[in-house]
Amino acid sequence: TVNNLVHTRLVPQNSPPIDSIADTGCTKHAFGDNDDIPSEKPILPTRVRMPNNSTMIFNKITHLNLPLSKKATETNLYPAINHNLLSVPQFCDEDCTAVFTKNTVKIYTKGAVTIIPNEQPIIMGARDHH
Repeated sequence: TVNNLVHTRLVPQNSPPIDSIADTGCTKHAFGDNDDIPSEKPILPTRVRMPNNSTMIFNKITHLNLPLSKKATETNLYPAINHNLLSVPQFCDEDCTAVFTKNTVKIYTKGAVTIIPNEQPIIMGARDHH
């Protein structure tokens, strides 16, 4: 897993950034279940196995406030998670483009990089080299 600190810019509203980690090994967005992110609906508790073989349970989902499909923005809410994880593959599966440089990571909407070279990313952040 590549951990890159990312501040999500929620577009189009001028919402405050949410501290997150862009995770290339995470299959689904995973956020802590707190007051900053309202849940949309409770679901049956679901157990997920972590890379260290431990398990975590989530029982709520929400959608990130981004100009993308529901599938691209669906986020599991975990009561016990310490850091919000943004799934880079989940964005790319919905035709977004992820660009990693030495110091930044940017996520663009479908076609933005090839069609509109000066397009602003929907998510941008500085990479943490720790």
